[in-house]
Amino acid sequence: TPKGGEVIWRYERSHEGIYCRRALTIRPQTLRREQLLSFRCTLMHPPIPDPSHRNGVLSAAYVTKRFFIDKIPPEFSKAWAETRYHDVGPHLRNILLDFPNLALFSAGWLRHRILARRKMPSIAFRSPVQTYCLHFDAEQSPNPANRITLDEERDALGLPRLRVDWRSQEGDIESVVRCFQLLKREFERCGVASMHATAETVRERVQAQAGVGAHQFGATRMAADPARGVVDANCCVHGVDNLFIATSSVFATVGYANPVLTISALAVRLADHLKELSHRPAPTLCHIG
Repeated sequence: TPKGGEVIWRYERSHEGIYCRRALTIRPQTLRREQLLSFRCTLMHPPIPDPSHRNGVLSAAYVTKRFFIDKIPPEFSKAWAETRYHDVGPHLRNILLDFPNLALFSAGWLRHRILARRKMPSIAFRSPVQTYCLHFDAEQSPNPANRITLDEERDALGLPRLRVDWRSQEGDIESVVRCFQLLKREFERCGVASMHATAETVRERVQAQAGVGAHQFGATRMAADPARGVVDANCCVHGVDNLFIATSSVFATVGYANPVLTISALAVRLADHLKELSHRPAPTLCHIG
């Protein structure tokens, strides 16, 4: 809850028209001193499945996605599946009572999301009571116990499906809790806002929702030593001269940011490397006897 002053809750546009959003984070020197993983948080709307928000826009989003739960990727459908179908009633009530706000939002959504060339990334609106939730994005430490293996189940082409054995570690969760405590202390020191959650509440929420996401990394991590990784500094698989991997699976570790820009940079770098290799003369074979 802010204590006076302007709350910058909406998306902003860069000079190139790119949507940007402000975030809160911890200074790198503080992360190093406290031995914490990287972290950021952004102002968000209340949890969509909980109808107590009384917001017609959020309830409309919930009802729409609830009917199409089978079409939502599993990593994102977890939050929707936890709320039972008969809980739709209060959401329908929110839609009816807040219909003018929903109609106004829909017009803007049509303009800025559906029809626009540069699309607004997600729902964002001001809280009428100046209370916001915090959405956390945090680094996960490398975990050698995580595995990707082939499953006995096969896909439509007859190929084995992947089985992902992924889990977070206790240290990852505790790092988020500690970052939250640092932010809370700083907010109280500056007097700009108050944070009502407790460390235990944050820990419970993070433990319950740690599996929501779709950016797991490190399955073919990069390392100079073949015993510690799958590819070398040029994304070439150790021991195989003509096999390269250019995706987020080569990340040795991961921060909190989406990986697309880094993947693109790796792909461009690899393209330059392959171009250089193509210009090298072929090795001379010497036959004896």
